[in-house]
Amino acid sequence: LVSMLSAVLIVPAKVFLGLTTAISVVLAEILVNAVLVLIGKKGGKVFLKALLSAVYPKVLLTTLSVINAFGEVSLTALVMVFTIGPLTDTLAYLVGTTLKGPKLCPAISPNKTVSGAIGGLLGGIIASVLTYIIFTPDIAMSMPLTIAVFVLAGAIGSMINQVGDLVESYIKRCIGIKD
Repeated sequence: LVSMLSAVLIVPAKVFLGLTTAISVVLAEILVNAVLVLIGKKGGKVFLKALLSAVYPKVLLTTLSVINAFGEVSLTALVMVFTIGPLTDTLAYLVGTTLKGPKLCPAISPNKTVSGAIGGLLGGIIASVLTYIIFTPDIAMSMPLTIAVFVLAGAIGSMINQVGDLVESYIKRCIGIKD
């Protein structure tokens, strides 16, 4: 509640440093929790719990509001958000459990492997390219996107997905709710 009120006070109208109000609310929440930790009202674990339970979902939802600003390619971007993540996770799991190999970050997530990360990267690229194939006729007239842009977007989306998964696992370990 304090962070929401501070967001209303901090955020003028609809824009804060060129960001949407939703992003500003997330930044305000992080700021308020960080200040409370610094002045000793909260411990580090409480801050991490707040980050996981309050900020994390808002960041995910903020992504959807940012995508809405993409104009004619908003639908394509939205489809990519909902396909890159699941296909990254699925191929990471299938390739990782099949090929095994060296662990990616054993201290944070002991079951993740390098082969799984590479499989996940390929999954993100496949999801993005399939989106390109399905949506190219609709957007080709307004914006000349090449398949290379979609391959790059799939790779970046997959990497963000995998790093986000590791960060989430790290936060869960720090506050004692992992496993």
